[in-house]
Amino acid sequence: MSYFSRAVVPLFAALSAFVAPASVALAQETAPKLIPFTPPPDSAMPRGPLGDAVRLGQNVFRYTTTYAGGVIGAKLNCTNCHLGGGSIANSGPLWAAYPAYPEYRGKNKRVNDYVMRLQDCFRFSENGKVVPADASWRSSTTSRGNA
Repeated sequence: MSYFSRAVVPLFAALSAFVAPASVALAQETAPKLIPFTPPPDSAMPRGPLGDAVRLGQNVFRYTTTYAGGVIGAKLNCTNCHLGGGSIANSGPLWAAYPAYPEYRGKNKRVNDYVMRLQDCFRFSENGKVVPADASWRSSTTSRGNA
């Protein structure tokens, strides 16, 4: 071991005894506080055309095989993966996904917006195809995610 190594290694070891506790304390002070999510009750759903679209999106989400049978290959509903209707943390919650986009996605090597991500869910997770732009319920699925 060189003179430099013999001198520097103990110095860094001694410094780490002071720096590590300070680093942990700083991390605890600056760590974001987790805010539990409680989905709004159905009674808080908007009224009028937006509420109708959100309810349709909710039905597509819950009963995908019925409402989107023409575009999915798998016999799965969105709720088979997105537990609790997409409202439970750590189970593909839509309330967490909506504000995360646009985002680069390595799977298709593009910057995706929320609609593109939903399209990919139908294509890949549901083993189906892209929802046609003129599908009456397409915009309802995005309404479901942000309401």
